[in-house]
Order: sequence, then structure tokens, then C-alpha cells
Amino acid sequence: MFRGGNTVAWPVSGVWRPADQTFVLSTSIGFAQKALNVRRDPRVAVLFSDPTGSGLDRSAPDQPGQVLVQGDGACPDEIVTSFARNADLWRRIDAAQPSSRALSGSGLVRRLLDVY
Repeated sequence: MFRGGNTVAWPVSGVWRPADQTFVLSTSIGFAQKALNVRRDPRVAVLFSDPTGSGLDRSAPDQPGQVLVQGDGACPDEIVTSFARNADLWRRIDAAQPSSRALSGSGLVRRLLDVY
């Protein structure tokens, strides 16, 4: 949320980690304001409106077209630059955004962009 209480709708990529009962979300460096917003007000909501990664069949009449998840979020001050640590998230981003391979395929690019 913005300071005034208005909601913010920007795209994210994420994975569900059932062992931890958490979603791990990532966004473009251009949308870094999200991290600041979650630290200020932990109330979050994520709308999964494209069933591509959910396993739901949009054509099935008994399957919902959207899933809304609401709760409290956390955004640690930690910057994670290890691809291995979030391999599941990077596989998801790679599947959903094939053009991201240009940023993750080269060790040189990863070292140059580790500040992100």
C-alpha cells in the first residue's frame, strides 16, 4: 500500500514453498518500491489472475479463473544474489519470462548485476 492507504498493483513472479507455508515473490528492480511498502505496512494481497502456473484449467467450469491470497508479508533487509538459493524462483521466472535468460545465463552478467 501507498502511505495514503491506496493499494498498489504491480506484477510479480513467485513460487509457493509448502514446506515453509510461504510464497516467495520477486519483482523487477524498477518496482523496488514494493519492498519499502511491505516493510512499512505488512498487509499484502496477491492476485493470481493467469492460471498458467497454477495448474488450473480455465476451460473447466468448476475451476476458478482467479485466486486471491491475502495476509501479512515480510521483506527482509537481506539482498540475495545467489541463483542457487532461489533456484525454484528462477525456474519459474525462466518459464514465465523466457527473455530473462539473457540476465541469468551468463556468469559474467550475474556478477555484474549482483547488486540487483
